[in-house]
Amino acid sequence: MDRFDLSLIGRVRRGELNFERLVEVLSERGHVTDVDHEEGLSFIRSSVNQTHREDFDALFKLLMPGRINDIDLRTTASSEGTHPGTPTYAVFNANVISYDAMMATLADMNRAGAQD
Repeated sequence: MDRFDLSLIGRVRRGELNFERLVEVLSERGHVTDVDHEEGLSFIRSSVNQTHREDFDALFKLLMPGRINDIDLRTTASSEGTHPGTPTYAVFNANVISYDAMMATLADMNRAGAQD
């Protein structure tokens, strides 16, 4: 197993990512970011960049049999509200949170982090 494989499939195979918890968070809250440090949901910039809808859909089909996949998986990043070049990255469900709302959330998070 390639420990440098940061794709969803690679991370789930190694037990680094709890796929069922990811589905739960994306279905309810609608997003997870690289600054969230929730057990089993850790994302870093490079793992967000390696997160692809096709991998998510394949994992969903394999690990959530009989359940309808209503997650429109997207990724984005924003440095609005903080120093240029220090963006916050997100994996989000566009069926729960729109792109514009996700960008506003990231800007708010960046501003809050810049004040810390």
